[in-house]
Amino acid sequence: REAPVQRLADSICGPFVYLILGLSTATFVFWQGFGFDTFKDALVDYSYANLESLAWLSSGTSVALRYAVNVLVVACPCALGLATPTSVLVGTSLAAKRGVLIRGGDVLEALAKVDVVVVDKTGTVTQGRPAVVSVESEGMGEGELMGLAAALEANASAAHPIARAIVEHAGSLGSPGEEGDRIKVGEVEYATGNGVKGVCDGRLTAVGSPDFVREVVGCNFGDPEQRPGTAANTEVYVGVEGRGVVGRISLVDSIRPEARSVLDRLSRSGVESVYMLSGDRQPVVSVVASRVGIRPENALGGQSPFDKADFVARLRGEGRRVCMIGDGINDTLALSEADVGIAVSGGMDAASDAADIVLLGEAGGAGAFAQVEDAVAVSRTTFAKIKQNLGWALLYNAFSLPLATGALLPTFGLALDPAVAGAMMAGSSLTVLLNSLSIPYFVGEPGTGAQEKTGDEPGQEARA
Repeated sequence: REAPVQRLADSICGPFVYLILGLSTATFVFWQGFGFDTFKDALVDYSYANLESLAWLSSGTSVALRYAVNVLVVACPCALGLATPTSVLVGTSLAAKRGVLIRGGDVLEALAKVDVVVVDKTGTVTQGRPAVVSVESEGMGEGELMGLAAALEANASAAHPIARAIVEHAGSLGSPGEEGDRIKVGEVEYATGNGVKGVCDGRLTAVGSPDFVREVVGCNFGDPEQRPGTAANTEVYVGVEGRGVVGRISLVDSIRPEARSVLDRLSRSGVESVYMLSGDRQPVVSVVASRVGIRPENALGGQSPFDKADFVARLRGEGRRVCMIGDGINDTLALSEADVGIAVSGGMDAASDAADIVLLGEAGGAGAFAQVEDAVAVSRTTFAKIKQNLGWALLYNAFSLPLATGALLPTFGLALDPAVAGAMMAGSSLTVLLNSLSIPYFVGEPGTGAQEKTGDEPGQEARA
């Protein structure tokens, strides 16, 4: 997957070769006839000044051959061809050493130009390890309620952080449904971003967001927005057909300690806007956003996977270059829609498959989210080096070709011999290689944003 700028360089290299062949031929024709007769005195002066033998001035053909060969030798399409792939190779290798897998040069170039970052909440900004903090039930015991919820989650969405937390909590209580083996479960359907429903012991049961559970089984449990002390908690509801909503499970998840500092530094380094999209309730999303420095109007809750993808598409339609960061199956559509999709390690394989960049986790003591900063730093440095290499290659040829043809000899007494021309050509390619190899020295230490803390963090989510 080559960078778009590589295609530009390749499009130049092809015609450049024909241009050099034509220029070499024209140089030979010029010096064999008109040039040799007209500027012979300048050629003699040049030979004396450089302590050269006059033997090569015996005929116009020998002079013409010298300058024609100079053009062929000094011209360096190699520098143009090496400018991008060497930088991409060094950049992607450096990123891999830091635990960041980048799928190609096109991704590096796209990430270097990003001006909007969109982040998921659970498992991305937060640790992705929520814990059950309270269980409220109506008409059944806590163990029975957790057994029903765990039975459905274990059979449908156990890879989701919320599902794992419910199953683990049910196991700690010894609930009968923790593995779904003592409660008969069938007809399970997972509604991405909303919840899961199925038949448990002959009764239609639903676990998920309030609206989803109410839609499936009806409602007889209070509105979460009207219940005190729940703003920072993720609320998962459990409902049974014929009985309505029978319970609520509250969970909290800690914010990643590096999240705020990383987002702050991204904002200071050229990212114009940062958004948070989540399937969780708006109060929970607002609390988390405030803790990591995201503006309240940029924190949107109640977002389904399709809503997230539509939001990203809308930003791109406005001409913004969008990076989406997520970790779960609910983020795959948005990851695919963004200019650059980044998957945080520990999430679903589907997210990693859809993403352009995968963050593998710990790198130099830093948390996974801090690797976003590493990825951006590597991409911007690499793209800057690519532009430097291409600029050097073009300037080198613009300077060396007039010298090689002898065009500066009559006026300035400047020219090249084939040995010097060969050394210049090799030096040009070596300069590009050394400039590319310098990329690690211009990228900061890995995970620099991971050491700062945000203090006490709230928890979060139902299904983002």
